[in-house]
Amino acid sequence: MGVKTKKFFNLIWAVFGKLFSGLKLALLGIIIARYLGPKDFGLFSYVISLVSLFSVLAEFRLQNILIRDFAENQQDKNALLGSALKICLFFASIGYIVLALVTFSIGDESLVRFFILIFGTSYFFQVFRFLRAFFIGKELNKLIVRAELITAFIILLIAVALTTLNTSVFHFLLLRIFDVALLSAILVILYVSTTESVFNWKDNTEIRKRLVKDSFP
Repeated sequence: MGVKTKKFFNLIWAVFGKLFSGLKLALLGIIIARYLGPKDFGLFSYVISLVSLFSVLAEFRLQNILIRDFAENQQDKNALLGSALKICLFFASIGYIVLALVTFSIGDESLVRFFILIFGTSYFFQVFRFLRAFFIGKELNKLIVRAELITAFIILLIAVALTTLNTSVFHFLLLRIFDVALLSAILVILYVSTTESVFNWKDNTEIRKRLVKDSFP
């Protein structure tokens, strides 16, 4: 397969990955909205929206810079991955602290604050999503699609099962957290099965500083 053909199919896989991710969230939203009704779904959406507002800070978008570095293949991948992990954990912690401060300052009911702080823990479960950049940089988008498909099937199956039980907003928030955690876990499993152990990752101070500097704008 030629280089251009490989890049073309890699792009097609990327489009499918985005499509499956969006379709999963749309179907999940429909299932939850029909089950919870307007009032509880409004609460559910409020919690999701508020937490998502600060996810930009928590995720600290390294993706484009990492894709470039992995594609150029001029840096030690283990140093890149280890440094990216440390950066993501740091900013996930910062994002959660900011979320907690905002939550306790806006005067919501204690139950709503509890829901927000619980769902905010998803910041920490999504840190391994920087592995997307590794797969994209190495033109392995089909692995991302595989992870999205497996996650979508399991999450939608659980969502349908929850609608047959006496569940509440809290259970569906836990499902969204599990959604994030499951995708991250599958990405790690795919990395280990196709590349090597995550225990080979190593933090590099100079690389970490450069990644933060390049990503910050």
